[in-house]
Amino acid sequence: MTESQKSPRSALGLCRLLLEKDLKEGWQLAKDYTELDMSFEAFKAFYTKYPSLHLAYYLNNELVGICFPDVVNGEIVIGSLAVKKAFWRRGIGSSLLSCFERAVKATGQEELTVGAADIEWVERFYMKNGYEPKHLLVQIDDGAMFNPSMVPLPLERRDGRKLYFRAAGYSPKLRGRVAKLPGVKSANYIMWKSL
Repeated sequence: MTESQKSPRSALGLCRLLLEKDLKEGWQLAKDYTELDMSFEAFKAFYTKYPSLHLAYYLNNELVGICFPDVVNGEIVIGSLAVKKAFWRRGIGSSLLSCFERAVKATGQEELTVGAADIEWVERFYMKNGYEPKHLLVQIDDGAMFNPSMVPLPLERRDGRKLYFRAAGYSPKLRGRVAKLPGVKSANYIMWKSL
């Protein structure tokens, strides 16, 4: 990581590359606090492929937060961002996000997206950090019949059982109503930011 990718040192600690010795702990942290569906072996292989995009926040040499990518259709996206609960609301998540954005920008990519959890405070965290709703992603249950016209937003594209509706601002109430429609497995916002 270059000097320009480092987060400024704060009273809390430092954002830096995830140390190889901490891979298992970082993977477990992401499993504990996000919906990470990846074996440790797959995580380790992904780390080997993208080491400069696996960032961690250390406080007194303790790993307290992690942020790493996923790659979707050749585009780097935020795969997981997690901070141990004892360290929430101290700016660690925002610091990790800022470090990750700089690392992604260094690859030449000019925008970043994240599938925010369908939890309002998570969505608001990303918006506080400059992200805007781009799509409402609606995932349909296997075998369910679903009429896209039940969602009062324009359908932009389909990808199997995933429907991407163009977001018209942010509405947790709308997301909640859509999530309760028959046949819907989940509904969450895809957030976007220009780097």
